[in-house]
Amino acid sequence: MLFTLPILTAVILLSPSLSAFILGGGEYTIPFILILSASAIIDIMLVAVLVKPLATNGAALARIAMFLTAFLLMQKILASKAIKIDWSHFRMTIALAAVVALPLAAIDYTLTYPYPVSPIARLILEGIFFLTVYTISLRLFTIVEREDLELLKKALPHQLEKILNMLEGFIIHKALTLTEKTYLTLH
Repeated sequence: MLFTLPILTAVILLSPSLSAFILGGGEYTIPFILILSASAIIDIMLVAVLVKPLATNGAALARIAMFLTAFLLMQKILASKAIKIDWSHFRMTIALAAVVALPLAAIDYTLTYPYPVSPIARLILEGIFFLTVYTISLRLFTIVEREDLELLKKALPHQLEKILNMLEGFIIHKALTLTEKTYLTLH
């Protein structure tokens, strides 16, 4: 517990530099570093203030404030470059996050307090639950497009490509017309 805050601080402050290194420089590198640094400082200050009275919830609130700060600052920079955010897509993404996070929080609470299980069992159960709810939600919200999965395939190790191929048909579906359904049934 004594070293948690210094280690967290070092990791959060290292994050902007590491991200800029991965991006390889460019027009947005300096603003990106400044945005991530500002949001990291806000996170550190809020963690220092909120963790003692709110425990884990304080850290979660600090993390929300950190990402909200980064998002708002990035939006300001992108707006100055005439790059617009697709707000309808953003709303769908937030809805997806809520649909996945709220049941996961309920499962976490249930497996912690009323029906406590070992941390390893809880991790496995919550992991399976998360993957199931997230995958089904991706299909229902139709957020992911084929181009997104192609980009993900290029970034993932080749060993995981088979798993992604299995999920691709489920996640990305288009509504078939009656003629297409009939054709597929007959052939």
